[in-house]
Amino acid sequence: MWPWGHLAFSYLCYSVWSRLRSDRPPATAPVIVLAFASQLPDLIDKPLAWTFHVFTTGYGLAHSLFFAFPLVVLIGLLARRHRAVGFGAAFGVGYLSHLGGDVLFGLLVGVDSPFGRIVWPLSNPTGYTADIGFVERVTRYLNAFLVNLADGDIGVYVPLYLLLFTTVFGLWLLDGAPPVGALVRRYTE
Repeated sequence: MWPWGHLAFSYLCYSVWSRLRSDRPPATAPVIVLAFASQLPDLIDKPLAWTFHVFTTGYGLAHSLFFAFPLVVLIGLLARRHRAVGFGAAFGVGYLSHLGGDVLFGLLVGVDSPFGRIVWPLSNPTGYTADIGFVERVTRYLNAFLVNLADGDIGVYVPLYLLLFTTVFGLWLLDGAPPVGALVRRYTE
């Protein structure tokens, strides 16, 4: 899943959770924490795999439930101690939705063993070769994605993204467009 897909999926999960929990849309500051947490597993594992070759894939320690659950609990306890439970919840939803999004997307597009991505070190998905670095790997992935789009070889990938982005954009607008809406209101009132 691309970074913007993780962001959209985590916002969808958090907005629904927020509305079920408090019957209110998400607050602005926790949405910023959510955005960071939704990217954190990739910000840790991809450089460790693609640049430093610590892992054979971009799904290592930070994508593992064995790391994620203790981290989310620790952040939640720290947030509670500092009377910032909303930040802890946003972090937890963002981080865990990243892992869930990787599994769900893997199931939908037919990845072999998508659950293997989240149980490192018990499972280690097929590895990469160490012949290219981080920037070149990202460039290759982005180019392959754009070539597939240009060739019309979109499979279920693009329709899934369109459905996700359309749904989340509408929900985000309904929620008041946090944090952008707060900035606009602050400087236009």
